[in-house]
Amino acid sequence: MQSSLARRIRMSVMIALLGVLTLVPGGGFSVFPVAAQTDDGVTQALARVVTELEAEIRRGMLEGQIPSITLALTDRAGDLWAGAYGESNLWAGTLASTETVYLIGSTFKAQSTIALLQQMEAGMFQLDDPVNPVLSEFQIRGEEPGFPVTFRHLLT
Repeated sequence: MQSSLARRIRMSVMIALLGVLTLVPGGGFSVFPVAAQTDDGVTQALARVVTELEAEIRRGMLEGQIPSITLALTDRAGDLWAGAYGESNLWAGTLASTETVYLIGSTFKAQSTIALLQQMEAGMFQLDDPVNPVLSEFQIRGEEPGFPVTFRHLLT
């Protein structure tokens, strides 16, 4: 029977992979573990999940002709694991690492939306609240009187 932590980690990573594996047109493999975990149960669950995921990552890279990918598993306390697969520069044969910088393009919109909605769920604002009162140094200029830019506007 799978632990609930292992299921949560697997679901999070698989959701992330569904978004990432379709983005970039490869192969290769290398892993860079993040700092040691303090809880043995978490470490063991994480090791099982990573072992199962690595086969899926390699398969997805081959099927999608993805030259490299870097993944990280995190929780609210920080990094749990990070891995890098393939070559970040095919011409030079440079292996991807957990420090490889990728252009994320349109995926940033979805990531920003999730972060913003998490703050909304935490009660920090409502979707129809104006944005300017929340901003510090930066302000949205040129708003029509009576029609401020709201968080809902930002998300659309």
